[in-house]
Amino acid sequence: MHTNQKYNRINITLPKSTLNLLHKATAKRHRSEVIDLAVRQYIHSLGKKYIKQGLILAGKERSSRDLEIVKEFAQMKDL
Repeated sequence: MHTNQKYNRINITLPKSTLNLLHKATAKRHRSEVIDLAVRQYIHSLGKKYIKQGLILAGKERSSRDLEIVKEFAQMKDL
């Protein structure tokens, strides 16, 4: 855990199956660390997903412009 950070106690509701996994995978005193890591990794993966989607969308939006530039350069090569 990040020892230089302040912590807050919260109440959350989890499906019983998730809670069972958490109990089996961790010691009681380490559950907060596992949840903290899981949330951070999930948010990080979402960020990557949205960045990738944004790049794909931008590429599609600019593809016709880029194709025109390539055609112009191809014509200059033929001169």
